[in-house]
Amino acid sequence: MNMLLEECRTISDDDVVSRVRAGETGLYEMLMRRYNQRLFRVIRSVVMNDDEAEDVLQEAWVRAYEHLDQFAGRASFSTWVTRIAFHEALARTRKNRRWTPLENPERDHGRSGATADNGRDA
Repeated sequence: MNMLLEECRTISDDDVVSRVRAGETGLYEMLMRRYNQRLFRVIRSVVMNDDEAEDVLQEAWVRAYEHLDQFAGRASFSTWVTRIAFHEALARTRKNRRWTPLENPERDHGRSGATADNGRDA
């Protein structure tokens, strides 16, 4: 058990990625444990809601796993996965903005349609 724990602490991200690509998919959890808190903070700064941040975090980990073959090592794994998480959070924010209900214009203007002076002060 100590040997396994020591290996978890010392194995590099690149080695973990290589081993996951080679079929040791259970090691992906090691990467998740290393960077989960960091990714949550990044995502949370964009979506501003804990529950939604958790959802986006899961989506980001799935997306990273699905595209692990595209990790080229030009940047560190942490940078690569952080970018994925950030872009997932932005996409969620855009999606939510698209579906946010509009305010009731009658309530905003006191009646249907624009004000008589088209919103300008007299």
